[in-house]
Amino acid sequence: MTSPCSRWTRRFCLFVLIAAISSTAIVRSVMAAITVDQLSGEAVSGVGPHVQDLEDAIKKFGQGDLDAAKKLLESAKKSTPKLPPVQVMMANLLFSSGRNDLLGQARAELEKGVKDNPNDPEPLLIIGELALRDGRLTEAGLVLEKAVKSVAAFNENPVRKKKLQIRAFAAAALVEETLEDWKSAKEDLLAWIALDPDNAAAHQRLGRVLFKLESVTDAFKEYQAAAKADKNVAPAEIQIGMLYSQAGDKPNAEKFMNAAIKRGASDFRTQLTLSQWMLNTNQMKEALAHANEAVKLDGKNAEARITRGLILRAQKNFKGAEEDFEAVRSQSPSNAMAINQLALTLVEKPDEASQSRALEFAEMNARQNARNLEAGATLGWIYYKLGRRSEAEKVFNAIIQTGSTNSPDTMYYLANYLNDQGKPAEAQRLLNSALQGERLFAYRQQAEDLLRKISSKAKPKAAPAAAQGAKGDK
Repeated sequence: MTSPCSRWTRRFCLFVLIAAISSTAIVRSVMAAITVDQLSGEAVSGVGPHVQDLEDAIKKFGQGDLDAAKKLLESAKKSTPKLPPVQVMMANLLFSSGRNDLLGQARAELEKGVKDNPNDPEPLLIIGELALRDGRLTEAGLVLEKAVKSVAAFNENPVRKKKLQIRAFAAAALVEETLEDWKSAKEDLLAWIALDPDNAAAHQRLGRVLFKLESVTDAFKEYQAAAKADKNVAPAEIQIGMLYSQAGDKPNAEKFMNAAIKRGASDFRTQLTLSQWMLNTNQMKEALAHANEAVKLDGKNAEARITRGLILRAQKNFKGAEEDFEAVRSQSPSNAMAINQLALTLVEKPDEASQSRALEFAEMNARQNARNLEAGATLGWIYYKLGRRSEAEKVFNAIIQTGSTNSPDTMYYLANYLNDQGKPAEAQRLLNSALQGERLFAYRQQAEDLLRKISSKAKPKAAPAAAQGAKGDK
């Protein structure tokens, strides 16, 4: 593997790219209640004697009877040998609980699965995915390299083999992309696309890799393939323009962005993506203009309204931002992002009624999305803004203990808290991380101001010239 990222950049690359494997069984099961299809890895049809056993296993697990659940999994595997190993299914049940006290047991099941099923690649593959998700890149690379070979030799279930191969190539490429081993990533992504030619995410990731390898024409073709496969993917011109922008090549970035505007002036996805890119690069005036166009083209699109609301909130137009977030909430009352942003908008308004509503929304969102770190961080910030410092402290300390502070907004909240706690060096470190890169950050200006304030206090005051001379004369 070549040219590794810096420590911060590597963590940020992983944070951005990790979504590419979010469809794997292990990640998916943590995010929502597990289903029979997820438990079976969709390796067999939805009919057969195993279905009732798996349904009962999920119920028994939900009731806390882990032994009974495992026996039912064993029964299902016996009746339907093409299912994943019992240890894999049990590990996925344990992960689906979201309980930290069961993580060790889940990992133990996987280790046993590797030992008891030497010809089945999935236990090893999940161990590699876990290492990747946790940022242990060296371990992930070594394990996934073995997993790719193991899947290639696996022939017990062609349907399951294909799904496992796609997961293995996607995860292995993710390690290589994060470590900037572009040539190896290209090979694994091409292997993934050969198995799944209409996968937009695979084409997008290959486009980025080819751009890094200076094959811009081929990268453009991959982005075109991605846009063809998924109408929600931004046009190729915008994707290449963003990559040039990230590389600091402003002329080429503008060239491709202008081409996108010319080709798709009346295209909703073009206008929306341009507004999002300009928001992330702090071009607020231009971002708002494109967001307005996107809303004109599709006023009921939640993504467009949320994007415009974010721009308006960053510009401190809290009235306009509130209207956009409320519009989305009225259409989709459970939209966690809209509720989260509405709470952050309302807390900035001076009247007590708005601030009370902000707290109400933040508490509701954190309660309904208990595993959503951003919802929790927002609640902590609103407690902090409203002077409820003891409650804010509990939330922030819990977040600090998890070590999951990749969101720049969360970093900003914690930096304020840590600075007040007399820990300016830790606050400064978080602010520096929050301000790195081109990504959405509504508090960018405030973060820059706070960083300057902390940095100025940290500089030792120079002694007067006369005093320095006197000291030297002695």
